[in-house]
Amino acid sequence: MEIKINIKKRHFFILAGLLLILWILVFVRAFGTNNPSNFGHSVGEMDWSQAIPSNVNINGNLGVNGQALIQGRRPFTQSIIVNSAWSGSPPDIRADCPAEYQLIGGSCEWQDTDNLWSNALSYPDANGWRCQSADGSRRARAYAFCLSP
Repeated sequence: MEIKINIKKRHFFILAGLLLILWILVFVRAFGTNNPSNFGHSVGEMDWSQAIPSNVNINGNLGVNGQALIQGRRPFTQSIIVNSAWSGSPPDIRADCPAEYQLIGGSCEWQDTDNLWSNALSYPDANGWRCQSADGSRRARAYAFCLSP
């Protein structure tokens, strides 16, 4: 079975020109600047009135000027970090958010005198953050990251 396609030079150049114009419209217009190293659009060129229809992953810090919306319903206007005192040994300590605040994360700071490996636990607990370890040579301080309406 043999398939032959005959295209005249004039039709080939018309098709190639149309494909070039399409490529220019799609790829070159996306730059939006005179500097090709800045691919895409600046923040000022984006329409922020529409919701983002998918998940957003942030690697790094997130700063909010104004109100932050959690699940699109509850505005938060103030954030605080609550830290506990240093624990005794072995550590089992928790930093709690005040009742009017909501826990959004936490962390533990560890001090170890023997520098040996041991299990350390760091996890949310109710409206606070808990730090635990069975290592008697270690002590900890818990931090709870909290937002208020």
